[in-house]
Amino acid sequence: MLYIEPIFKQGPLRTRRGRFGYADDICQLVASPSLEENCTALQHCTEELRQWGAREGLTFDFNKTELQHFTRGTNHSNPTCSIHTSQGSHTVTPPPPGGATRWLGIWFDRRLSFSKHCRTLAAKAKQTAAGIRSLANTSYAMEQRPGGQADTGPEINIWSQTELTPPSRALNGCSEKPSRELCQYTTLPLFQPSTEKLPFP
Repeated sequence: MLYIEPIFKQGPLRTRRGRFGYADDICQLVASPSLEENCTALQHCTEELRQWGAREGLTFDFNKTELQHFTRGTNHSNPTCSIHTSQGSHTVTPPPPGGATRWLGIWFDRRLSFSKHCRTLAAKAKQTAAGIRSLANTSYAMEQRPGGQADTGPEINIWSQTELTPPSRALNGCSEKPSRELCQYTTLPLFQPSTEKLPFP
């Protein structure tokens, strides 16, 4: 963190305001009337950072660089961004218009609908629900001891997980996809007690 802290002080104020970082990950956000102008602005930003790194004896792994365009309209243009390095030129290709880029665990798509991110979480929820469902089909109870058993004695309650409440009873009001999928596989445990008597010796 001490090495990359000066990065957030490089360039004009507008550029610095669009620069975010977490640990050793850096994100540069630029906005303009066209995607092509955005790519040109990003080229200038990366060149400034490359020159700063050369002065400080630091290098960037441009092979890990990713590019994601954001637009509200139906613009199907998908320009690339070329980064000039000491070893030559490196071209960063964005995902297709229907694709998404993962950064810090979140999938960002072109229109910021987060549909892929929700689908990914829904798939993980299904997998987790399958594991919980398999556990819910198992009952745990104390095994009775063979031999005579006294009619009177202390009672203990043994709680056995016997079933899960239906999703419709567990959560209501889920109308938006893919939130509906998340709620479909979210259940609440329902416990039923059973009673065993322990004999005195």
